[in-house]
Order: sequence, then structure tokens, then C-alpha cells
Amino acid sequence: MGAATIVTLIGVFLVVAALAGYLITIAATLRDVSFTLGTVIIGVRAIANQTA
Repeated sequence: MGAATIVTLIGVFLVVAALAGYLITIAATLRDVSFTLGTVIIGVRAIANQTA
């Protein structure tokens, strides 16, 4: 393998690692948003049941 191949592989690895990091961050944020949304929906349903 030449030097250009090694540099290319390192570059690809860095890009894939960065994308994986961003995807993990997005997944964690979506999990938090989903939990919060579920909590809000439960509250809205409780209010709707009390006023019905």
C-alpha cells in the first residue's frame, strides 16, 4: 500500500467516526425529546379527562 492509500483510509476513518459521533448525539437527543413528548401527552390527556 502506498502513502496515498493510507492517507485516504485514515481520512475515511475520520469521516466515518465523526458521522457516528453525530448520529449518537442525535439519537440521544431524540430519546430525550421522545420522553418529554410522552410526558406532555400524558399531562394533556389527564387535563382532557378532568374537563370532559
